[in-house]
Amino acid sequence: MVKKVLSFGLLALMVAVISGCGQQVPEVKSVSAAPQNIVAKGIVYSQTYVLGSSYYESQKGQPVSGAVVTLTGTYKTMSAVTNTAGEYVFQNIPYGNYTGLITKEGYQNTLFYIYQSGGMFAAAVEGEIQTFDVNLSTHPVIKSITATPNSTIETSATFTVVFNEPMDTSTVRPTIDPAGLRSFAAGDTVNLTTAWSSNDTVLVITPTSALHPNLNYQLSLASAFENIKDKAGNILAVGDISSYYRVPVFEPGAYINPSSSSPVNYISYKTVSNGVPGAPSNLSVIVNNKPLTSTGADYSDIHNGAGGRIVNLSWTPGTGLITGYKIYAADSSSGNYSLVDTAASNADNPTITNILSALYGAGASSFDPVGTGNWPMINKTLYLRVVAYNGDGESASAEVSAIDLNPPGLSTTVFSGRTGGVGFTAQYLGNGYYLAGLTAGTDKRVAYIAFDEPIDRSTITTGNFTLSAGAVTNVELLTTSSGDLDPGTVWAGSVYSIVKVTSDTDLVATVTVNIGTGVKDLAGNAIPAATTVAIP
Repeated sequence: MVKKVLSFGLLALMVAVISGCGQQVPEVKSVSAAPQNIVAKGIVYSQTYVLGSSYYESQKGQPVSGAVVTLTGTYKTMSAVTNTAGEYVFQNIPYGNYTGLITKEGYQNTLFYIYQSGGMFAAAVEGEIQTFDVNLSTHPVIKSITATPNSTIETSATFTVVFNEPMDTSTVRPTIDPAGLRSFAAGDTVNLTTAWSSNDTVLVITPTSALHPNLNYQLSLASAFENIKDKAGNILAVGDISSYYRVPVFEPGAYINPSSSSPVNYISYKTVSNGVPGAPSNLSVIVNNKPLTSTGADYSDIHNGAGGRIVNLSWTPGTGLITGYKIYAADSSSGNYSLVDTAASNADNPTITNILSALYGAGASSFDPVGTGNWPMINKTLYLRVVAYNGDGESASAEVSAIDLNPPGLSTTVFSGRTGGVGFTAQYLGNGYYLAGLTAGTDKRVAYIAFDEPIDRSTITTGNFTLSAGAVTNVELLTTSSGDLDPGTVWAGSVYSIVKVTSDTDLVATVTVNIGTGVKDLAGNAIPAATTVAIP
C-alpha cells in the first residue's frame, strides 16, 4: 500500500516538472577557446643597399646568426637567439598582439609584427605554425643628435652625435656654416674641434668660439651623408623608409633625415636672439658700375635699359649682431621710405625697376623722365637707406641722397644753313619729331645744336646763348626726349635735346656759339663753363 502511494507521488512530481518546463526553449552554447600553442618561426637575413641608376636598391645577404629576437605581446614576453642558419622559433604562443625586435651588434635594430589579432592571422588554430623571415640592415644609423635638429640653440652650444656602431672616423668631417640671411661678419665656416668616444660611436663637436646670435646655421657631418661609413665600409643610412633616394633607416628612434628628390646634407639650427644690431656706415651709390659724380654715371647710365640697370650700394657693416640688411627708398627728404625688393634681403643690387616699383607701384617702370618728372636720380633726388637687422629688430640706418651729378654735354656735330655750309637734310627723329632741313645759303642765320641728355626747357633762353659775332635773336628747344633722338648716324654720339639758334647776322665759319652755365639738365646740372661750339 505504501509503495503505491510513493509511486503515485513521484509520478505527480514528474508531471508537475514537465508541465512547468513545457513553455521554455533549452539554450545550447558552443564555446571555442582561443589558440594557446601557436608557433612562430623564421630566418633573419642581412640586408644591404647599393646605388642603382637613380636610387638605392636592396640586396638580401646571408643568414645572421646570434641575433637576439625578442617577442613582446599581450600575454607574454619571450626571447630567442638565431642559430648558425639564422633561424629562430617561438612555441606555445597564446593568441594576441605581438611585436618582435631583432638586435645584433653591427646591425640596425629592426621591429616587425609577427601576430596581430583581427589581422591576417585572426583565423589561426591551435598548434598552427606561422613563418616570418626578417631582414636586418647592415648600414649604420645616427641614434641621436643633440642639440635637437631644427631647434633654437644657445650661442655656446655643442653638438653630440651618437651612432649605433663604431664608425670610420676618417669619413666624418663636420663643418658648421652660417646659412640664409647670415651675418656679414660671421665668415664662411665656424672653427671647431671634434672628439670621439673610445669605441668610435659618439662624436662631440665643439665650436672654438661663440656662435653669432639671431643666425641660422647648418651642421654637416660630411660633404654628403653617403660619404659617412662604418668600419666595415657600410654607408650611413639616413633616408625615410618610404624613399628610394637614400639608404633607409629601420632602427626605432634613430634620426631620419628628411628625404625628397633633392635631400639635404645638413642639420639646421637657429641661435637665440640677443640685442639690436649696429648700424652700417659709409653708404655709397654706384650705377652701371659708375659713381654718381660729375665724371661718373650720366643720364644714359641711369635711364637707358631701366629694367637691367643695377644700383650697386656699398657700405661698411656695423658692429653688432647682424644677420642681414634691408634697403629702403624715398623720393623726398620728408617722404615715407618704402622697402625695395632685391634678389635677397641682404643684397646690395636693387634694379632701377625695383626702386621705381617701391616708390610708385608696379607700373612705374614705364615712366618717362621728361614727361612725368618722376624719375629718381634724373629729375628728382633719390633718398636711400640701408638698415641692418637681426631677429630682434632693425638698427639705425645709413642714409644717402642720389642724383645725376654729371653735367650735360654737346654732340660734336652741329648743322647750319650758312653760306658755304653743309646744310641739313630733313629727318624724322627717334621720337617721331620731324626736324626740318637747312639749305646752305638760304637758312644762313640758323644752326642746330644737340645735347647728349634731356635739357630743362626753362633754361633755353637767349640770355644763355651768345655768338662770337652778331647776336642771338632767338633760341628754341625744338624737341627733347627720354630716348636717343638720332635716327641713325646723323650725329656723333647720343642725342636727347635739339636747340635751334637764330642770329641777326649771317653765320660764317669763324663764328662760335657760346653756351652759358644757365643751361641745365633735368637734374639741375649746368653746362660746364666756357662751352663753345663752332658753326660748320
